[in-house]
Order: sequence, then C-alpha cells, then structure tokens
Amino acid sequence: TIIAILIIFSLWNFYYTFYFVILAFAAAISAVAYRRTRYHLYSALLMIFFVTAPFIINLVPYKLYQVEHGKNPHVAQRQIREAEIYGLKIAQMLLPIDGHRNAYCAKVKYYYSAAPLINENGSATLGLVGTIGFVILSIYILFNERVFSTLKKLSIMSYTALVVGTIGGYSSLFALLVTPQIRGYNRISIYIAAMVLIAFGIALTKLMRYYNFKKITTFVIAFTILLIGIYDQVPPHISYSKAIEVYKNKLITDQAFIKEIEKALASEKTKRVFQYPHMVAPEGGAIKHMGEYEPVTGYLNSDQIRWSYGAVKGRQSDAWISKLLKRPFEEQVSILRSSGFNGIYI
Repeated sequence: TIIAILIIFSLWNFYYTFYFVILAFAAAISAVAYRRTRYHLYSALLMIFFVTAPFIINLVPYKLYQVEHGKNPHVAQRQIREAEIYGLKIAQMLLPIDGHRNAYCAKVKYYYSAAPLINENGSATLGLVGTIGFVILSIYILFNERVFSTLKKLSIMSYTALVVGTIGGYSSLFALLVTPQIRGYNRISIYIAAMVLIAFGIALTKLMRYYNFKKITTFVIAFTILLIGIYDQVPPHISYSKAIEVYKNKLITDQAFIKEIEKALASEKTKRVFQYPHMVAPEGGAIKHMGEYEPVTGYLNSDQIRWSYGAVKGRQSDAWISKLLKRPFEEQVSILRSSGFNGIYI
C-alpha cells in the first residue's frame, strides 16, 4: 500500500516529490545517527526510489520532444531571485489568516501584509492549533534525547523543512548553485503543517492519558478543538455552499454551450475552433475578466473538437497565431477558414 501511495504521489507535482526526497534524507540521516544502523538509510533510499523513478519515467516523453524540437527558452524560465520571492516566511505561518473572524487578529495580519515579499506564502498559515504544535517541535529540537521518539523525529524533519524553505535558507543556495527551476519553497509548509498537527495530537494524547480522562471528556476536547480550528482557519467571507452553487451553475452553463458547438459542427469531418482572445500558454496571465487557463473549458467539456488554446509559447503553433493576430480581423477569419478552422469561440 505504501509503495502504491508513493508511486501515485510522485505522478502529481514535482514540488512535493522534491520536498519528500529532502525530508526522507533528513529522516534517514537522523535515524542512522541515533540508532547506529545503516538499514534505515536503505529504507529511505528505497522510498526515494519509488517516488523518483515514476517521476523520471513520466518526464521521458517531454525530454524526447525537447531533443527533437530543441529547448524552449520561453517557458518556465525561472530566475534565481524567485526562490527568495516565493520562499517560506515563518511569520506567515504563525500569524492569523487573512480576514480572520476576530477583529484584532485580522488587524494584525492586515498590518503585516504591508511587509515585502507577500504573495502565495500568505496561505501557509498554520492556525492556532498548528502554531502550538510548531512551538512544541521548536522546543523539542533542543532536547538531546537518547530515545528516538516520534516527537524528536518530527522536530528534526520540521527543522529541516524550515532551513530549506525559508527565505535566504538552503533554497536560495540551491537556486544559485544547482537550479532555479524550483521556486515556490513556501509550499513546503504543507509538510510542516502535517507534522505540527501530529505533534499537537501526540502531546494532547499524552496529557489526556496522564490525567486519565474519560471517553466523553476526550470527545468533548476533540470536538472543541475542531470548532476552534474552523473558527480560526475559515474566514467569514467564505461560503462553501455559495461557492459550490456558483461552480455548479458555471459547469452546467459551460457544458450546454460546448454541446451547442458540437451540434453546430456535427456535419463537419474535422472540428477545429479558434478561441478569441488569444491567451498564450502556459502562464499567460488573466485577460480582463477571463481567468488564466480558462480557455481549457473547451477541452474539459468536449472530446470531439480541437481548440486553438494550448499553443505553447515559443513553439511553431504560437508563432503562427502571433502572426495571424497582426492582420486585420476580416483577413484573420479568411485565413482561419482556409486553414481548416470551422468555428470561432469568443
């Protein structure tokens, strides 16, 4: 089961595979140091293999295409400084969420938002419960225990995640000396969040066992912590029921619209639709009220039609579209028709 989870996990996002490898090495080195046996290192290397091997295999088609067509200098070219810009900020993890229900907490976070390098790292908030767990692990790292306890392991790995991900940490050196392609180091916070919550749970369990709490008391405490977490981590402006309704209506509308296009092109042998306004891919940015990647709606709702969106910038298809858009609109339509397009999607 663990092997299957690792393989599936590795096929998703290379950021978290990269972070997993770092933490696995940290766990292995600390285990070898504490227990004086090399078998823990072998176990870690085996886990790393099951995470990295499928990821590398998944990259083969991309690399083969790159060998045939050359490297694309226009896509995902990261700068060294971006490791700093999108790095982890400890303050962001410990401060309240944006728009907190408590007026004082919301005010504190609002004032901090004027600090430099505020971006997606603002979503790395651990919350009150997570912050308590963070403090527990921060203190625990100072203890030189003979027993390699779970809390000690968690403290070592959370410290590793901190020194790697934080702004000016090892992440900056990695970007400078190895590659800047990894830039969103604030995203390692999800590992830290998991570890600090586990630490809080272990500490609370030990406390309840020490005082021999009854089951009903344990249930009340757990339920109270849940309510505190919801109050602390869910801002009042978020309404999940409204959000679900909005996305549900959008999905239904999109599906109906694309089905109408399919009906209109039913008699066409080849169904090709050009999408206006042209949005470059990837990372084209929003165009007024059209969100980034929104043209992918066509692909999500039809397996019959070929759409113009997705022409990768820096490649031949994107160059063809760029030249097309420089011509008068009437001429564009004429060229699209002669090139096999039989529809325009606005």
